[in-house]
Amino acid sequence: MISVREKDLGNAEFKEGYLNALAGLLVSYRSGDERDFLNKAETDAKSRNSYKKQFRDFVKDGVQSQFDIGYFMAWSDLMQYRVDTKKQS
Repeated sequence: MISVREKDLGNAEFKEGYLNALAGLLVSYRSGDERDFLNKAETDAKSRNSYKKQFRDFVKDGVQSQFDIGYFMAWSDLMQYRVDTKKQS
């Protein structure tokens, strides 16, 4: 299995933003700090879909750098993962 760090995500700046977001998400999750978005976000299906859409909209509507696009795509992908895994349970 290929790790995310080994995957070809295209642009190096995009990949750096994507990996930076994943690292931050992991730190946030491990901390359990309820002030962090990841730990305080609503977890119902409607909210997860809304968050995913908002992160995708950041990418479409004004995020300029490849780093930022990668960063918000990681968040969007996480929300999509949460939507997909909640449907299965």
